[in-house]
Amino acid sequence: MLSYEGLLKIQPKSFTDYQVEMFKEPVRQIRNVVSLYNDLLISSSLSGFHILHNNSLKSTPLPSFYTDSFQYNHDMIDGYADDYENGTWIMTRMLKLLYVHQNHLYDYTGLIHRKTREPSYDIAVHPITGKIFLCSDSALITGDKNKMEVYHDADGKTFDKPISILFTEEGVGIVNVFFKGIYFITRENKIVKAPPELDIIDERVSGWIYQGIKGLIWIRNSGRGLVCFRVNDSYQVTDVQQFTTAEGLPSNDVLDIATDKQQRLWVCSSNGLAIMTYKSKQDTWDIYNVSKQLGLNFDSLVDGRMAVDTLGHIWLSTIDNLVRIYPEKIHLQKEIPRIVIEKVLLDMKETNWDNYADSVYSYFRLPYKPVFNYQQNSLGIQFNGTNLSDASAQEYSYMLEPLDTAWSPASQNNFVSLLKLVPGNYVFKVKAKVRGNEWSEPTSFTFSIERPFWEKWWFRLLLIALASWLVIYIYRRRIKAVQQEVNVQNQLNELEIKALKAQMNPHFIYNALNSIQSLIVDEKKSEAINYVGTFSRLLRRVLEHTNSNVVTLEKELETLRLYIQLESLRLNMDLEYNLVIDEELMTENEKVPPLILQPFVENALWHGLSRKKGEKKLDVSVAQNQDYLVFVINDNGIGRSKAAAFKKESSSEIYASRGIEITIKRLIEFNRSKNSPVEYHDLFDSNEDAAGTQVSIYIKKVV
Repeated sequence: MLSYEGLLKIQPKSFTDYQVEMFKEPVRQIRNVVSLYNDLLISSSLSGFHILHNNSLKSTPLPSFYTDSFQYNHDMIDGYADDYENGTWIMTRMLKLLYVHQNHLYDYTGLIHRKTREPSYDIAVHPITGKIFLCSDSALITGDKNKMEVYHDADGKTFDKPISILFTEEGVGIVNVFFKGIYFITRENKIVKAPPELDIIDERVSGWIYQGIKGLIWIRNSGRGLVCFRVNDSYQVTDVQQFTTAEGLPSNDVLDIATDKQQRLWVCSSNGLAIMTYKSKQDTWDIYNVSKQLGLNFDSLVDGRMAVDTLGHIWLSTIDNLVRIYPEKIHLQKEIPRIVIEKVLLDMKETNWDNYADSVYSYFRLPYKPVFNYQQNSLGIQFNGTNLSDASAQEYSYMLEPLDTAWSPASQNNFVSLLKLVPGNYVFKVKAKVRGNEWSEPTSFTFSIERPFWEKWWFRLLLIALASWLVIYIYRRRIKAVQQEVNVQNQLNELEIKALKAQMNPHFIYNALNSIQSLIVDEKKSEAINYVGTFSRLLRRVLEHTNSNVVTLEKELETLRLYIQLESLRLNMDLEYNLVIDEELMTENEKVPPLILQPFVENALWHGLSRKKGEKKLDVSVAQNQDYLVFVINDNGIGRSKAAAFKKESSSEIYASRGIEITIKRLIEFNRSKNSPVEYHDLFDSNEDAAGTQVSIYIKKVV
C-alpha cells in the first residue's frame, strides 16, 4: 500500500497481544512464562504466579508454604524443567523448589540443605531415571520427591559450583562449571571434561543449556551469541558452530530460545526476535530477523522469555508484554533490498550537476560519468536500501575501484566521504543487505578526476623533449670542449716533444762537430773524412726524424749503430759492440720516439768506457713484454761512482746530464705513466770492484 509516509507492506496478523486484547488487568513486571502442557504459568515480581487457562487469567492464591504475601508476590521463577509425567519442577528467586501438577503447587524446598542464601542457577530432570538435578549453592544436588543430596559420580567425584545443566534425550548430562568450563555426565555416571573445542563457551554462563533438533545442543554464550554442537557416543563434540550478529542475529545478547512445530529455532535477543531454519543439505542455518516483520515493536526485550505450548504456539514475554505468536501463519522470505545512490556532493557541498555534466539520470538527478578537475577531488556519496520489513537492520558495504580490492566491512552507515583522491578513473560500488540475508546487486557511480596539466602526456612529452635537447646540447658542448682540450693538449705535447728534440739535436751536433774539429787539429785527415761521411749519414737520419714523433725500431737501431760508429771514431776507441734482438720482435713494425736511446749510449761511451783502459764492451739488447719494449744497455766501464768524480772536472758533463734529463721527460710523456721509465744497476766483479753499468729503458708499445 502506498501512503504519504511511503510504501507499506500488509501482512496477515500472526500474534495476539494478551496484555492489550485479552486481559482486563494486565500483568506487570512479568519475569518468566512456563508452559504447563495445556496451561501457561506466568511469574510476576509484583503479583506472584498466574495461571492462563483457555484465555482466562487466574491468580494463584497465596500458598501456605510462603510466610507472607510480600514474599510470595515478589518471588519469581528463575528456572524450570518438565518431569515427563505432566508435571514441572520450578526453582524460584526466594530459594523455593516447587512442583506444579494439574495447576497445583507443591513445596519440596525442605529437601534441600543449603549452606548459603545464594539462589539456584539451573534445574534439569534426567529423562531416564526421572531424578532432579539442581545447580544450587556450591554443589550439584540430585534426588526425587523423597530425598535430595549432593551428586557423586561412580568414582565419587562432585562438581564445584555448577551453574548450568541439561540432560539430552539419550541421558548424557552437560554441565557448565563456574570458571572451569563444560563437563559431561556419561551414561555410566562418570564425570569427564569436554574436549577443548568447547572452550569458546563462557565459563560464567548461568541459566540454560538447550537441546534442539537434529541432536544439536545450544548454549547461550554471554554476550557472544549462540554456540551449538553435537555429542557422539565417545563424548567427543562435532559440528561446533557459533552464531553472532555477523551471521545475522539481531544481537549477541541472547535471552532465550525455543523450537516450534515446524522445527524452527526461535531466538529472543535484547534487540529483537529471530527465526533460524535448518538447511539439511548444507548442515547450516538461515537467520531471519522477524520482529519488525511481525509488528512486535517493543521498546525493550529485557528479561524476554519464551515458552511453547502443546499447540506449538510461541509465548513471548517481556516485563510489560505477553504475546502469543502463531508460527504457522509466518512465511519467511529472504528480503534482498534494492540499493540506490541518492546524493553526490562535490567537495562536500550541494551541487547543481547541470553545470558539471552533459547529462543527469535517475530521480535524484545524478551526473552521468562526470569529469572533475584535479582540485575537485573530494566527494560525499549518500545511498540507501529499500526494505519493506526492517530498514533499521540494513547494512551496507562499498568499494572504490581501482583503489579498493575488497568490499568494506558491513556497516549501517549510509554515507561515505572520499577525500583527496588522486587523478584517475573511478567506479564507486555499493550494496546492501538485511542483517543475516544475502547482499543485493551492487549499484555504481562512475566519475573521473583529470590530471593537472603538468601530469598530462603532452606536457611530459614536451618536458622530455626539452630535457633531451638540453642533455644533447650540454653533451655536445662538453664533447667539443673535451676535443678542444685534447687537441690543445696534443699540440702542447707535440710542441714539448719537438722542443725536447730541438734541445737534444744541437747538443748532439755540437759534440760531433767538436769531434771533427779534434781530428782535423790532430791532422787525422783520413779519419776526419771517414768521420764526416758517417756524420753526414747520421745527420741526415736525424733531420729526417725531426718532424716525426715516432720512428720504427729498425730505423732507431740503425741510427744508434751509426752514432756508436761515429763516437768510436771520434774517441779513437776500440769498441766491441753487440746488439741482441728478441726473435719474436718485428723491428719494422714497432714504433719508438726518435733518438731515444742515444743519450744513454752516449753516457756509457763518454763516462763509462772512454776513461777505461783495456777491453771495452757495449751490449744493447731489445726484448718485449705485454705492454712495453725493454732496452737493456750494458757497458764494462769504470762505473757510476768513478764517473761522478770526473763531473766536477769537465763542463761537458753539464750537457750530458741535460740530455739524460730531457730524454727521461720524453719517455714519461710518451708512456703516459708516472712510473720511472729508466732503471740503473751498478755492476761489480768478483772482487766487488766496479765493473760497469746496466741501464734498463721501458718504452710503451704503440698500438
